[in-house]
Amino acid sequence: MRDIIENAVEVAKEGCRAADACYISTAMKTGSMPVSADKRMVDIAESMGVKATLIR
Repeated sequence: MRDIIENAVEVAKEGCRAADACYISTAMKTGSMPVSADKRMVDIAESMGVKATLIR
């Protein structure tokens, strides 16, 4: 858990909200694919190397 939080701090430096940073960090740790209606979150996830899906 600590490594997810520490990584979330680094992800947050990309300009996303804390909740999005935790979501992206968890996806990085577990190999998951985030699904979101928030285009900015999806863009930041993909810029961090995490495949993410935008839904609308």
